[in-house]
Amino acid sequence: MEFRLSRFINLVRRDFLLSKKLLLYGVTSLFILCGLFMWMVSDEGDPFVPDEGGEIVYVFLLIVCGFFFVASIFRSYRSHPERIQYLSLPASHFEKYLSKWMYTLPGYIGLSFLIFSIGYVVFSYLIEQAFGAIFIPYSELNFKNMAIFLIVFLVLHGFTFLFSTMVNRYPIPKIIIYGAGLFCISAFLAGIVFRIVFWDHFSGLYQPSENMGLYKLDINFKNRMELFFEDKLIFIALAIVPFLWFVSYLKIKEKEA
Repeated sequence: MEFRLSRFINLVRRDFLLSKKLLLYGVTSLFILCGLFMWMVSDEGDPFVPDEGGEIVYVFLLIVCGFFFVASIFRSYRSHPERIQYLSLPASHFEKYLSKWMYTLPGYIGLSFLIFSIGYVVFSYLIEQAFGAIFIPYSELNFKNMAIFLIVFLVLHGFTFLFSTMVNRYPIPKIIIYGAGLFCISAFLAGIVFRIVFWDHFSGLYQPSENMGLYKLDINFKNRMELFFEDKLIFIALAIVPFLWFVSYLKIKEKEA
């Protein structure tokens, strides 16, 4: 993994000069979408907007808009001439990978949070003046829940970033199709495992038997499962993300080989 700071800075500067107009359009669009969704979550019939209204807007900006941004980050791979030009840049595999990683993870997280923070203050005032809907003050937002949203975005970023390195053209629809297919296969395999483990609770292939309602889960088992899904599952998910990032680097290196 060769890395030279001066060369990396030149790469980032080049990307900024080529994409500054697109960046301006993106920031403006996110700001407008922030206001649009704040208006949508407000209820004119009830002057007080639910406390989670701001969280819904932040989830949309971070996760939904973030997905489209990450999925389209490798625009230079869409056509053969652009791909050849980008691959011939005087930068190492790792420097090109790191620049895209920085744009889509810490860069987008910071930018989306800044846009949300400014937009929430501005649009909550405008919506209150125009429609009478009252949002809770910015300082009272539940930032603990937003930390959970960041973890969700990390996992989403790992998978989307990997798929975007594998797809050259039409990345967004292809990633959605691949992701939906992967989810269906995973759900199907999980259903098979569940059917095998709890075989005595079913009659036939999937019809629940009378035994289904005769047993109750042990309280200790239920507590352990709740702890697993609240705590351990998060660490497992976060452990997978670095692996996905590493595979993404290998895919970029493979394209440039």
